[in-house]
This record gives sequence, structure tokens and C-alpha cells, in this order.
Amino acid sequence: MIVYDYNNRTKFGMSDKERHVYAGWMIIVVTCSMAGDAIVLISSIKYGAFRLPRPVVTFIQHIAAADFIASLTKGLPIIISTLVNGVAFNDISFTYFSFFMGYYIFTVSPFLITAMALIKYILIKYPFKTMTWSSIHVHRLCAGIWISSIFTPLLHLLVDPSDITFDYRVYTHMYGYTSHIWKVLLPATSFLVLAASSIIILFSSGLLLKEARQVQFRPGESLRAAGIITVLLSAVIYSISYLPLAIYFIAEPFVVKDPGVPGPFFLGFYRVGFAFLYFNVIGNFFVYVITVKSFRRFLRRRLRKVVEILTGEETSQPDGGLSRVNTYVSEFDDHRRGTKISLFTSRRASDKNWTT
Repeated sequence: MIVYDYNNRTKFGMSDKERHVYAGWMIIVVTCSMAGDAIVLISSIKYGAFRLPRPVVTFIQHIAAADFIASLTKGLPIIISTLVNGVAFNDISFTYFSFFMGYYIFTVSPFLITAMALIKYILIKYPFKTMTWSSIHVHRLCAGIWISSIFTPLLHLLVDPSDITFDYRVYTHMYGYTSHIWKVLLPATSFLVLAASSIIILFSSGLLLKEARQVQFRPGESLRAAGIITVLLSAVIYSISYLPLAIYFIAEPFVVKDPGVPGPFFLGFYRVGFAFLYFNVIGNFFVYVITVKSFRRFLRRRLRKVVEILTGEETSQPDGGLSRVNTYVSEFDDHRRGTKISLFTSRRASDKNWTT
């Protein structure tokens, strides 16, 4: 069996242009993720900015924590390694830490998103049975996911703890998969962690869409329907992010290797798949901004205060003059409320005329 030495910078390293593009992408990911996930955690825990069902909010908090840890423990070292064109911290303890956190966090995230999609469907399908569910129950479920996900990196270490290498294709510590047993284990574990979770998410999303169509036509069901779009968009971003890498790890043992020249599957496709993985890290914050109205209002209020502090003046416009789009949104909301009030007033007047 041919095994590539991905620690060979001459054969597998990036050109200067490729490194700069790759480092730029990772800087964007780490900056947006750490700032966005910190905002999500603080706003949801301290200020209650997410007016969604409590189980969904709890999952959002755990996903934000996982994304933040991924950026801190994997994203930052990748940036440094890419810029110096070598190992950022040449220490055996950091080698194992970098490998462990990468395989651990990127196992936690798909399981959390999968569980969130399933729980959201159960909340809508069986509202009376889930009325007693509290945040504590969901926290326990998430804790079980965090604990059970340790199995993935531990399995690799049990097979061969010395098979960790610095992979110049993506400038981070990865597993070499040099043992013959991985020809069976690698597709199986990849299917379990990546492909199976994607299948479950797609199935749950289909059920969610079906239930959402039924719920929206029932009176008084808006609370149950809250968060459906948030969950669905998170599931879509996850599927897009993990699919290329899932295909790679499932197919890798069966792709013919040229001992002299690695093909595009082992270089270009793997790099693209690894870069796609971080769409899931960076995308969740923007999903919440787009789909959660209460979170948008929280951000507007905070931005308004920042503008007031910087300018030393109180903002007179509804959203602090931050953008014309926000002003139009506020005017639309005011107009809608005014329309409801006028309709209510007209109805009361007509009722009074009818009684007289």
C-alpha cells in the first residue's frame, strides 16, 4: 500500500500565493467566528436575545461554544503555520493537542446540529409530550454528545498513536492513516460521523418542512414554528461544509495512488474540502442574524449605543442612523402597527354604530 508523506513541504506545501489566500481565508474565519460566537453566547445567556424555544437556544449555545473552540485551537495555529510556512509550535504536546482538538471538535459539531434538527422536529410533532422539557434536559443531552465525541480521536490513538503528522496540504496536524486497518475503519468512521449525520439532517429537515407547512395554517401555533428556518439553514450550511471532506475520507482508501505524483484528489480536492469545513464555523452567526428577529433587535440596540458613545450624541433615528436599510425596516414596522391600530379603531367604531 502506497502511503504519502504529507510532512514533505517540497511535494505537498503551498506556493506563496496559495498560502496567502489560504491564510486570508482562515483569518476571516477566525475573526468572524470568535467575535460572532462570543456575541451569541453573551447575548443568549446574559440578555436573553434569542426568543426561541428553550431547547433550540440551548443547542445554539453549545454550537457557538464548539465553533469558538474550533477557531481558537485549530484556526489560530493554522494561520501562524501558514504564514511561517512550517510548524507553528514544534512541540510533542502541542502536536497531540492540535490533532486531538481538531478531530474532537469537528465530531461534536455535526452531532450537535443533527440532534438540534431531530429535537426541533420532536418539539413540533409532539408539543404536549415536550412541554415539560427544560434547558437542563437539553444540556444533559449536549453533555452526552461532548463526552461521546471523544471516541473519534481516541480510536485513532488506539490504532497508532505515532501516526500523527504535520500535513502541509492544510498546515495543521492530521492523522496519517498508514495502518492497513484504516482501509476498513476510515470509510466506516467517516460514514458514521459525517455521512450518516448528513443523511439524518436531510431526513429531519424534510420532516420539519412538512410539519412547518401544517403548523403555519393552525391558529396559535407560531411559537411552535419559531426557529424552524434557523434550524434548517444551520443544517444546510453543515451539509455543504462537511460533504466534500466526507466524500474524501470515504473514497480515499480506494483511490489509486501514484507514488511519484499525487493526483488532484489528494491535493486540490482535499484542500477545498478542508476549507469548506470552516463554512460551518463561520456561517452559524450569520444564520442567526438573518433568521432570529429578536437577535437582530439586540444587535441594533447595541450598535446604537456604540454609535452614541463614539459620537457623544444621542441618535434620533430608530436605529441610530446606522443604515438606511434599518430605518426603512423600522418605518415598515411602524406602518404595520399603525395599520393594525387603525383597523382596530375602525372595527370598534363600526361596532358602536351597529349597536346604536
